Amino acid sequence: MKNSQIISLTVFLCVICAIASGILAIANQATEKDIAKMKAQKTVDALKTVLGQFDNDPVKDAVKVEYDGEEVLLYPAKKNGKLVSCAASSSSPKGYGGKVAVMAQVFPDGKVGAVIVTEQNETPGLGTAATNRTRTKTINDVLSGKKDDSLPPNQMLDSFKDKNCASAPWKIRKYGGEIDSITGATISSSAVLDAVNRAAAAFEANKAEICPMAPEHPE
Repeated sequence: MKNSQIISLTVFLCVICAIASGILAIANQATEKDIAKMKAQKTVDALKTVLGQFDNDPVKDAVKVEYDGEEVLLYPAKKNGKLVSCAASSSSPKGYGGKVAVMAQVFPDGKVGAVIVTEQNETPGLGTAATNRTRTKTINDVLSGKKDDSLPPNQMLDSFKDKNCASAPWKIRKYGGEIDSITGATISSSAVLDAVNRAAAAFEANKAEICPMAPEHPE
């Protein structure tokens, strides 16, 4: 092969590589944007599930704090300019499948409302019993056609309800605490508890900033 042919082939390959790299970079940027949008929408959906009705933008008003080496986001929910509750988003690295992230509603008086798991990689049917909210439908439910918009039950997640953040950290009931764990999902249960404890403690530590004038817990 002549030197001129080698040079031409080298230049051609370089051009092809440059074009391929450019296409990959563009595709990567587009993918990152899509992932960011999906993540943002997931956060908004979780806030609507946990907080109920509000007329502000909790994402825009969010306060980022660090507690026990982990980032915690506090999303204030307001109606007519008044704080009605706050969503504390935190995570634990102690799950069986790694990170377990939760979002907990906390009222201005420190009492916990709804709690959901927003991210997990636990074993389906075992660890997910501590993380997922599922509703079992009966034949009557199907035939009636009635739609139930309430939050599906979960024994562990529901046991945080009405606990006061000032009393955190909580412990599993079998160890003398007040929180129910799921049989066969010890590690997953511990991760959920760790994440919620962190959310509660972070709220309590930053309560003065989030709700300087705390009204009574709405009935």
